Amino acid sequence: MKFDFLINGRLSHETDKTYPVYCKADQSVITEVPDASEADIDAAVAAARAALPVWRRVKPVDRCKMVARMARLMRERVHEVTEHFGKEGGLPRNALKGGISFHSDLWLFYAGIGDKQYGSVLEHEGEYLNYFIREPLGVIACMLAWNTPLGSFSQKVPPALLGGNTVVVRVPDEAPLAALWMGTLAREAGFPDGVLNIVAGLGGESGAYLVRHPEVDGVSFTGSVVVGRKIAEACAPIFKRSVLELGGKSPFIICSDADLEKAAAHAVQAAFAYQGQGCSAVSRVLIEEAVHDEVLARMVEMVKSYRPALPDTPVTDSPQIGPMFNKRQMERTLEFVALAKREARLLAGGYRLVDPPFDKGYYLQPAICSLEDTDSELFMEEIFGPLLTVVSFKDEAHAIALANKCNFALSGSVWSKDFGKARGMAEAIRFGTVWTNNHLCFSHHSPWGGYKNTGWDREFGIDAIESFTEVKSIWLHP
Repeated sequence: MKFDFLINGRLSHETDKTYPVYCKADQSVITEVPDASEADIDAAVAAARAALPVWRRVKPVDRCKMVARMARLMRERVHEVTEHFGKEGGLPRNALKGGISFHSDLWLFYAGIGDKQYGSVLEHEGEYLNYFIREPLGVIACMLAWNTPLGSFSQKVPPALLGGNTVVVRVPDEAPLAALWMGTLAREAGFPDGVLNIVAGLGGESGAYLVRHPEVDGVSFTGSVVVGRKIAEACAPIFKRSVLELGGKSPFIICSDADLEKAAAHAVQAAFAYQGQGCSAVSRVLIEEAVHDEVLARMVEMVKSYRPALPDTPVTDSPQIGPMFNKRQMERTLEFVALAKREARLLAGGYRLVDPPFDKGYYLQPAICSLEDTDSELFMEEIFGPLLTVVSFKDEAHAIALANKCNFALSGSVWSKDFGKARGMAEAIRFGTVWTNNHLCFSHHSPWGGYKNTGWDREFGIDAIESFTEVKSIWLHP
């Protein structure tokens, strides 16, 4: 299968450079893709700018039909990309089962609400009619996350398009295939030339060039805090709009009156989904003192039960762990494991798997540690790997203080059978999304984003469309 850029309705590129895409399980080369030059990005942005007046005149209901066709094509053609998606992302089949259908359903969801953006009318004294409308920002640069490229594509692109904008997508350099595949579908879905453009580039240069481009009106980015700050700084001089979804350090609070068996199982599952390489993955578990030892013992046994899996490993009932995304992520996680050995009690895992067939990939056995010093980087910093930190708390106020202590505030959960207590604690911890007696529960309708170093603005729901629009107030006088 050929993977190429989508620029002005054509699968083509100008650059003469390519780079390899590796299977994360064994570091074999899957294929090579073009490495975007500045000329490629200029062409993509120019195409998006030229298509903007055409796309703005397309009726909202017709935009929705094209988005709905994308959803249908994703469902019908998903077999084309499943193998590539698993290999380039390092995902075992257990992790792939529900993700792709969720992403296609997200396109379908936006197709259903994209023509339901309502204005407002105000009455004023005198002969005035004052009404408000929403207008597109213009050309939007969408920078995708490497851990969920297809999900990131589906979160950003449909709401931007349905807001009347045109889009240039910069796919993640080390996992570009699933996102580039979307260009083939976009052509079949009937989008006018230039409305949606997709490019890939190795390293950060192409992304930085796209963000700084004077013809780009807004940026949507999911990724690290370091890169997010650079994007915010690049956008600041001309107040270019940016939507930033950055790091997370999810607290998982287990009260003594919770369903302890269920809570322990959910904590471990949510910690090691996609090898802990998720912004909403559980990274720190807070357990009430009275049940701390009991719950911790259960979790340790669950962590020990994880087994490595290749992308083509058959789905089983036992928990599976795939490879880390790259050497950099593995080494960062091992640095935190070393820290856990110094500052905490490492209770299981935390070592690289060196036996065939897993020796060629960056496989780590999931780790869990018990910590007392909540000023430690283990408790405060995002790890983005399969290392779970457990601490104890005395009472509700202590748990809330510990949860809010971190500078990341994307998501968290509270576990208690007392509805009033769970609700009160959920409202008291300052996170963009808080679940009670569950974790990693998502809806297309519900806004997603965080506070503090997690960034600003929201994805999902009608909020995502509004993020890519400006409000105009019009006064009519006869």
